[in-house]
Amino acid sequence: MAADDFYFSSSTLRHGIHHTVLEQYKNFSGRWAAHYLLCLVFYLDQQHYLLLFLFSLITGVLLLTALHHLLQKLFHNQKYFKPQLIVSLFVMMGLFLCAVHVGENWLWYTAVCTYLYSLIAFLFLLNILCSPEKSWLHLPFLIVWSLFIGGASESFALIQLLVLACIWYGKIILKRLPGVPVNHKLLIFSSLLILISFFVSYLAPGTAYRTAQLPSPAISSKIYILIKTYGILLLKIIPPQLPFLLLCSSPWFIMGIEAKKNFTFSFALFSLLIKSSALVLVLLFIVLLPTSISMSDIAPARAQLPVTCLLYIYFSVLFFCSGAKTVYFITKTDLLKKSVMLLSCVALSWLLIDQYNKATQYSTKYDERMSYLKSIQHTQHHPLQLEALDNKSMLYWQEIKHDSSFYVNQQLKISLGLRFEVVLKEEK
Repeated sequence: MAADDFYFSSSTLRHGIHHTVLEQYKNFSGRWAAHYLLCLVFYLDQQHYLLLFLFSLITGVLLLTALHHLLQKLFHNQKYFKPQLIVSLFVMMGLFLCAVHVGENWLWYTAVCTYLYSLIAFLFLLNILCSPEKSWLHLPFLIVWSLFIGGASESFALIQLLVLACIWYGKIILKRLPGVPVNHKLLIFSSLLILISFFVSYLAPGTAYRTAQLPSPAISSKIYILIKTYGILLLKIIPPQLPFLLLCSSPWFIMGIEAKKNFTFSFALFSLLIKSSALVLVLLFIVLLPTSISMSDIAPARAQLPVTCLLYIYFSVLFFCSGAKTVYFITKTDLLKKSVMLLSCVALSWLLIDQYNKATQYSTKYDERMSYLKSIQHTQHHPLQLEALDNKSMLYWQEIKHDSSFYVNQQLKISLGLRFEVVLKEEK
């Protein structure tokens, strides 16, 4: 658990869902939709303790379901794209494993219901917009997804509005995207709902207060910071993610080979590589622009999901196009497809087993710490020093500090109902 977990858990327990959300809305953050969902999860977990345990599993199932059904709607007539479930699994693994600082991202995506749930809501919204059948359930769910998107994350809401605008422009103005069946009226209606919810969040007193806490450097400093963060992203953050990007994008090579059986592709692969690389570099710069300028630093890992999505799409397109341009010989391509899938599965299995062992070791130590604190909460009266936990897995956690007034220390104390201060033991 991180500091936000302890805060929302203890505040929901003491003051209730509505009071906690309202307090955040007035004093720190206007992301009302994400906060309502998070407080609801913590409230229900206090009644049924298995809910929080199942929360990550439910999140994964929702993401997989949204991806699977969207691919089915977009490619329902394409024979070469029938294994949508397998592709959905690899896309989900790509979003997870290719993320900047995997553990930190996964914790924040699930812990604050802000980033990943905004993406899940958007995928379900696209399912409704691209559905050829009409159902009375579509309208209420469209309203729920749209309002949640606008009230979960300001930056994600703007990005998703941009995507909807591009779809509308491609369908209505350019008369293209024939394979994307979009309900134009519902698209405009959902965009308006997202905008309304966005302004409810953006104009919140808590949002203004949090923005006021951010630094306000001169324009020249902002330009320098932007260039610096762009360099950090390209030279320091992206290179360690390349193995995961290649691994999780490689199945699209098989899809390209299958597509070649039904379509003729006339593009030049080298030209596509140059143009797409230039476009990605420009888009990465645009994605960094708002957070880098507002925070005067590189965006936190949890805010870099657009970077992950962009890079994953880029490598997937390159693999798909490479497969589509591969000379087709049935025996060789069958062997190639099996080799790619086998290598991917072996690598992912090894990673899973390795991470499971490391995470189990850490979680055991963490549970022992929590059990110990609970066992002495009525007998300990003096400040308690704890050994730092050693975590070698992808799991992310916020360790307590040597200062008892540190936010995490205080929220841990409140959450467990401790009568004494808890601090990190000084290293000798």
